[in-house]
Amino acid sequence: MFEKKNLSTSSVRMLMVAGVVSLSLPSCQTDNTFIQKNAKVAHIPTDQAEEVLLIKDYLVVSDEFAGLKIYNVSDPKAPARVAHVNTGGIVEDAFYRPKGKVLFVANGRKGLAIYGLSDMANPAFLGQVDLGSGSYAVSVKVDGNRAYVAAGGAGLFVVDVSNLSNPVVCARRNTRYWSEDIELDLNVRGRDYVYACDGQGPNDYSNYDEDPDNAIDNVTPADSAEFVDNASGVLLFEATKPCCPKLKGNILALEDAERFTMNRNLRCAGGSGSALGVVSDRYAGIEIWNFSNPMNPKLMDHFMSGGNYFEAQVVEDFQYKKGDKIETMDLLFVTAGRDELKIIDITNPRNIKLLTSLETPGFAQSVEVKDKRWIFVADGSKGVQVYDGHKIRRLR
Repeated sequence: MFEKKNLSTSSVRMLMVAGVVSLSLPSCQTDNTFIQKNAKVAHIPTDQAEEVLLIKDYLVVSDEFAGLKIYNVSDPKAPARVAHVNTGGIVEDAFYRPKGKVLFVANGRKGLAIYGLSDMANPAFLGQVDLGSGSYAVSVKVDGNRAYVAAGGAGLFVVDVSNLSNPVVCARRNTRYWSEDIELDLNVRGRDYVYACDGQGPNDYSNYDEDPDNAIDNVTPADSAEFVDNASGVLLFEATKPCCPKLKGNILALEDAERFTMNRNLRCAGGSGSALGVVSDRYAGIEIWNFSNPMNPKLMDHFMSGGNYFEAQVVEDFQYKKGDKIETMDLLFVTAGRDELKIIDITNPRNIKLLTSLETPGFAQSVEVKDKRWIFVADGSKGVQVYDGHKIRRLR
């Protein structure tokens, strides 16, 4: 079924891709010519920083039970809090839609909450929708008037947000385990796709209400032979008709799918038309995939070096110092729990290299990069750490 490769790494993980078994590529190499010295320039205290989101000169922190906190980071070395909102739930994630200046919040068991940010210092509550028994909103993405919510054991929800004060669920699709993250890939040869990370969460379907009144259009695992048995992974839905997402299959079978990001038209991946997918497999590392064909992604490289892998963000032309000069490089920033923030060179996606790690005192879970220089890390109970890219140096 597959061609055996000679691998230099001692630990090789089996992957199932669209029903075909293949071997992962060797873990990426390490470039020890990079160091970071005194790179930390600020600290933002929070209760439990889960996610960070940059909106121009403002940083939105998802602070779990403590709600939403917004900081002015126009001077990254001196963040200033401008707003605090108690959402009544557990804030796990937020997505900003520039049109209308609207913030969509994955609010745990309280579902999806919506706030207006015309005045960043005074967020205005606009509306909320309860996703029902057994749901737990973890992640949200928005396209126009449709919000896509990863809702833990309740699966994927599509919410009509054309009326912000009265959002309405228009579709729901089951996932086998724990719907952890959502990514959108729009207008791919005329089709829209939704990727759902289906991780090994604390899900128990035994007492789950499958909508007995048929108010929501469901697709259950039993209805579809396209699920890979007993496999966590990345599920692909076609959502060209947003309220009728169709499951295409479990395209990547992983140990514990945590995060997925789609990056199109990156120079390092071939420029216009390219599609680089980055998958965080919580216990098995980071994988780089070519998604030119969404139904048949091709593994390009894999990185594993301990830790729990969460969010990954690609930054083209990130600034660092080489001697007295500022140079640039295409980098991948990966939060790895207690194993720090990993910085990986993806100039060649088929031969990625670990450059250095930024030490964080807490549990690194989310990352944002401002102006291709300033790094903000959601660090759990230790708040948000801020680092200066110009203090990451190349020795030669």
